Amino acid sequence: MSSAEAIQIVHQMMDAREREMSAAMQPVTKKYDPASTRMEFWAEVAVGPLTVVSIFAWALLMAVAQ
Repeated sequence: MSSAEAIQIVHQMMDAREREMSAAMQPVTKKYDPASTRMEFWAEVAVGPLTVVSIFAWALLMAVAQ
């Protein structure tokens, strides 16, 4: 193996190590965001049932108003 080939292999190994380190650090840098959790709750859990209740209340009001 020549010196140039050895250097190329070392550089490939260093690049692979950098990719592994960045992949390993990615989940650590993701932090808990209470604001996004709150928005997800209102978007998925509360808005659906509130919409159904609102439609039911409106229909009931229209039935009573006739």
